[in-house]
Formats: sequence, structure tokens, C-alpha cells
Amino acid sequence: GAAHDQTKVQLGRTLDAEEESSEDEGKQLAQAIAISLQLAGVSNDQGKAQLGQPLDPEKEPGVEEEEQLPQATSEEVGKFWQELSVTDPTGIPDLFKNAKEAVQNHTVSVNLAVKKNGLSLQYAGVDRRRDKEIVLTAVRQNGLALEWADNTLKQDKEVVSAAVKQCGPSLKFASQDLCRNRNLVL
Repeated sequence: GAAHDQTKVQLGRTLDAEEESSEDEGKQLAQAIAISLQLAGVSNDQGKAQLGQPLDPEKEPGVEEEEQLPQATSEEVGKFWQELSVTDPTGIPDLFKNAKEAVQNHTVSVNLAVKKNGLSLQYAGVDRRRDKEIVLTAVRQNGLALEWADNTLKQDKEVVSAAVKQCGPSLKFASQDLCRNRNLVL
């Protein structure tokens, strides 16, 4: 309905009628985001921030522009998601590598990329490589993604265990303390 059309516009998605599967995936993604934002009680301004739309600076007192990461526009995010939906999983790291820096720092975009190919983590923004949930998603998809996780997460038993469970050789990227942990290695 009208809410769905509005969501598509907000995401900046231009869906091609000939690509039915991509269109369906895009619609599901847009609906999921809208529902997630509603369930989480996210305000309009917070939702705009997640979609990279500029906020009124008067509503964010004390936040200086230079401290903020570049914000992805809804058009950039929508374009990336559309390309992501039709890209073979093996090509996702290259797609993510060539994405704009703002998209590489966009939490939802990073999560979608690493869910399809954990090795995409190497091109995620530094803050996203510190995000335990994103790193867990990446190493569960491909344990070797541990190489690009922040050093603090290479010391996290849950993260390293997930990586090693998915791919034993990923242990070489764990902290030395965890490498010596017999329980983890066995």
C-alpha cells in the first residue's frame, strides 16, 4: 500500500519490473526495516539517521559534524542493497570494497553484506569491525573473517569459538591467550 511505497521512496530504491525476484527481495527488505524500526520504537529522526538522511542540526545539540562518520544517503544505501540482492555471494566482498565509505559504515548494509559473505568484513568501517554482533555474523558465515575483526574481538571467546567452529584454521587470527586455551582448541 501507500506505506510500502513510501518506504521504497525513502530507501531510494528503483526496482526493475523485469527482475521479479530482486523486486520481491527488495520489498521484503523494505518492509522488514520499517517493521524493525517501529518495533524498536525508533523515532522518525533516528530512522532518518539509520537511512543516512540528514537530520536537523538543531535537534542534535552538542554533536559536531566532524565527529560523525559520513552518512549514507538513502539513495546510496538503496543502490547498494539492490546490487547486493543480485550479486553472487563470492562477488560481495568486491561489491562492498567499491561501495562508498558511508555505506561501508552503515550498520544495516554491513550486516547484510557479511551475512551473505563474511569476508566482506575486511571492507567494513572500523566501528563496524568493533561491533560484536556484526563480527559474529561474519565469522559464522566464514570463520576466516576473524582476521579483520577488531583486536578486542579477537580476544572474545564467543567470537573466536564461532570462527573456529566454522573454520578451524581461523584460530591463527585469535589472540595468543585464546590460542593457548586448550578448551577452545579442543
